[in-house]
Amino acid sequence: MLRPHCLFIYLIFAAQTVWAQPLSYAFQTVTTAQGLTSGNVGAIGQDRYGYIWLGTSDGVNCYDGYSVQTFEHQFGDSTSIIPSNVRYIYSDSNGRLWICFLHGLMEYDFSKKQFRQYGAGKISWVGPVIETAPGILHIASRQGLLKLETASGNLHLYRDEPNANVLLSTQIGDMQLHRNKLYMSRDTGLVLMDLQSQKTTKVPLPACLRGQRIHRFRIMDDGTVWVTARSAPTLIFRTDLNFQDCRVYRDLEFAQDGLPNIVTAIFKDAQNRLWATTGQAGLALYDAQTDRFQTIDNNPYLPNSIPGNNINCAFQDKNGFIWLGISGIGASWFHPDRNLFQTLLPGSDENNEGSRWARSAVEAPDGTLWLATGSGLFQYDRRTGKYRSFQNRKGKPTLLHDNSVRGLCLDRQGRLWIGTATGVNRYNLASGRMEFLTEKDGLPEAYYLVIAEDRQGTLWFGGTRDGHFYLPAGETKARSIREHPVLGLYAGLFGHSIFEDSRGLLWFGLDGRGLLCFNPTEGTARHWERTPENDSTLIGNFVFNVTEDSNGVIWASTSNGLSAIDPSTFQFTNFDRARGLPANRTSGVLADRHNRIWVGSSQGLLLFDSTRQRIRRFNVHDGLPTDEFSDLSPCKLRDGSFLFSTRRGFLLFDPERYTPRHAELPLLLSSVRVFNRPFDTALNSEELEEIYFPPGQNFFSLEMTALNFRNPRQTWYAYRMEPYDLQWTYTRERLANYTDVPAGNYTFRYKATTDPNNWDVPEQTLRIRVGEYWYRSNWFWSILGLGLLALAGWFALRRVRYRRALHQLERKAQALAKEKAQVQYENLTQQLNPHFLFNSLASLGSLIRFEPQKAGTFLNALSKMYRYMLQSPDNERVRLSDEIEFAGHFIHLQHTRFGDALQVHFDIDEAYANHEIVPVTLQNLLENAIKHNTLDEESPLRIEIVTENGYLLVRNNIQRRNMVETSNKQGLNKLRSLYQYLTDKPLKTSEENGWFIVQIPLLPPRRT
Repeated sequence: MLRPHCLFIYLIFAAQTVWAQPLSYAFQTVTTAQGLTSGNVGAIGQDRYGYIWLGTSDGVNCYDGYSVQTFEHQFGDSTSIIPSNVRYIYSDSNGRLWICFLHGLMEYDFSKKQFRQYGAGKISWVGPVIETAPGILHIASRQGLLKLETASGNLHLYRDEPNANVLLSTQIGDMQLHRNKLYMSRDTGLVLMDLQSQKTTKVPLPACLRGQRIHRFRIMDDGTVWVTARSAPTLIFRTDLNFQDCRVYRDLEFAQDGLPNIVTAIFKDAQNRLWATTGQAGLALYDAQTDRFQTIDNNPYLPNSIPGNNINCAFQDKNGFIWLGISGIGASWFHPDRNLFQTLLPGSDENNEGSRWARSAVEAPDGTLWLATGSGLFQYDRRTGKYRSFQNRKGKPTLLHDNSVRGLCLDRQGRLWIGTATGVNRYNLASGRMEFLTEKDGLPEAYYLVIAEDRQGTLWFGGTRDGHFYLPAGETKARSIREHPVLGLYAGLFGHSIFEDSRGLLWFGLDGRGLLCFNPTEGTARHWERTPENDSTLIGNFVFNVTEDSNGVIWASTSNGLSAIDPSTFQFTNFDRARGLPANRTSGVLADRHNRIWVGSSQGLLLFDSTRQRIRRFNVHDGLPTDEFSDLSPCKLRDGSFLFSTRRGFLLFDPERYTPRHAELPLLLSSVRVFNRPFDTALNSEELEEIYFPPGQNFFSLEMTALNFRNPRQTWYAYRMEPYDLQWTYTRERLANYTDVPAGNYTFRYKATTDPNNWDVPEQTLRIRVGEYWYRSNWFWSILGLGLLALAGWFALRRVRYRRALHQLERKAQALAKEKAQVQYENLTQQLNPHFLFNSLASLGSLIRFEPQKAGTFLNALSKMYRYMLQSPDNERVRLSDEIEFAGHFIHLQHTRFGDALQVHFDIDEAYANHEIVPVTLQNLLENAIKHNTLDEESPLRIEIVTENGYLLVRNNIQRRNMVETSNKQGLNKLRSLYQYLTDKPLKTSEENGWFIVQIPLLPPRRT
């Protein structure tokens, strides 16, 4: 075995034995910061809708889990509450709400939003209230027992009866209905009224209660009777309905800090458990197994602990939540049976932040837990709730290398390996010996973050220095990873976590250098590190924890998200904030028996369901001590419980106890507002089935409230007003706002859930009708339409005559415009034809003289041209193919004259062959180009005729003559005027890069 190089210290005596872990519940609180009239809550109740009512010394408050509505006394307003402390709040079977004050009794009218007083000036110290029969309330008061008939409003005082029973004529402090018998407490004892016979008797008390001034009592389902007394406020008495035997409990005489305590109230919950509220020790629960009261008091280091220890009253609502009125703070509530999480806070010095910073944990064979923290090592006994600490303290023996403990490992020999900030300790559970291991043992001074044992018995140490060390089974001195035949390559990479999967692969989470996988069987290793060039594998390089699910998938938590790795293909599936995680920083990760993945993060505890499609987030409102988890591996206990480390202690829970709850949330329409002001309705908004908005009031808001006191911040709402809304709106906001809604009939559909992926929940509906002004109604517009139609008919007759005259004028104008354009074109043609004829005849004469064999061909082309030109005046438009053929004859004649000095190229798309053009357009343009440009064989005139985007383009290279004698510069303008008559597309001219371009719009073919 390893030889220690420091003295063995027997820790049986040196270790500190400290306190017991109290009961752990997650409390939520509403205070004056949320709007309470006072922090001194003395009464709590629940109305027919599910809202919680809180009575204070200064008013009454209605709470829906989001906001507080307050009611206070208004001078001169008899419908406001009376100026008095609230003592009791009660909702009867008909849903009527009764408020008991120190100086009177009032009922709240939901429809009128007003209060009504009963027995003004006659009664005081009112409450509690019990409905003994439908419509019959029995009420305790200083004046004795009261009976109220709710239908008639008749309030009856028993002391006013002839021969009044003295037992019912003096102050009554508490009441309970049990088996049709009404039990009442008085200063002098208990009184019993048989409701059937109306007979009242005094209950004989056992010896321990004789002479006591009875304050509170509760009768349990099995007949056990618990009693408190004003004369002995620190004690709780126990007897039965025979009132023979009696036992006194002194568990609550003193608070945790040793101060004297008093019991303020006792009550029975729906599960027949007895609870006691106190003035200094917080809340107490009776444990039948130990026959003792366990206290739940304030822990300032837990944000969800009970916020105060001075409790005035308690109440359990319809959903099982227990509400507490806490003096000076407000109201706090929790659910005693939905407490999934328990927080372990080791540390004898609660002012030490390090003791609350949880690190790692292991479970010993005897079931005790060994807990590593920032200020030492602790042993926790789950059966007794007691801690034992191992810490270096001034003036005490040194117990650890360092109080900052990170890694823990319990090997198969029953030895606890302890990694600290400066070295490794080894503790023998059987002998209680602590050993200090040093460099001579192969473990030099370093920061050891993780220690693990593989299935071969090899111990692996991860941390700083060389990064990793290992101790093979049977050897006594550890080795540096540098000596390893395979992993030596990765020496110096700091280790953060070590995990062995079901295949025997070892996974090493590295501190800033990614993930390393070692296969001992094959003697191979594989390393992943995310870089800008390689972002398709591991999502982050700070790997805090590695685990395996039941499908064999490896999960690695990092500072940048969570990676799931298929070990057969080494394919990565990554999750981060962009892909559904509430936070990128993830830490502890474990898979439960249902193949769900539990992940600690910087934003609470996350749960992936088995499909990996849904993520449930738990936060401080669900019972976590903090939303921030530590970056070390969690521990799976033998009973299946998980132990995660956080920055505020260890989180202990059984994942088997959690099943997705899709309980139907009570969903209400809590308010209706128009133009952001309350909208008056005949019924309370919660009871509305339909609503009518008068004309002009079509800007309205509908507020939905789902009563989810477990965690209202995780409630989602969906709504849709048909047919106005085309689709559902999904949101965490409760307010549905609508602006400028047209008059008509609508259906507002709405629902709520705690799971945004599951909307298979009941929905509520509200019929809405938006009115319209008379001048917007159908009948008004019908009458107006008929009148306008008659007026329009008279106007139309006049307009027809006017348009007929105007049309005649337009036809004359069009005819004149056409005639003008044709005259201009004919003038242009007449100018062109003589000029062209003169040139052609001159060329023909020359051919006859010098080349008589070509003269016949030239004459034939000339005759075809003039035949075409003689026919063109009869045609307004000709086919492009015909015009191209004509232009070919013209160009042939020009070649006779100019030879190679004229070069003409055609590129005509066949798709435009049947489009049309004004006759002799091309001849005009070709003649124009020849007239304005010089031609010689060394610098020929190049003309291109092409079709493009519905235009015929005629372009030539610019070789301008110095002077053109026959040009009047009107040819193109006349041609442009003619095309304006024929088409909306303009005739365009331009000069670009030494080319003169004319774009002729092609006219679409005419139908035959």
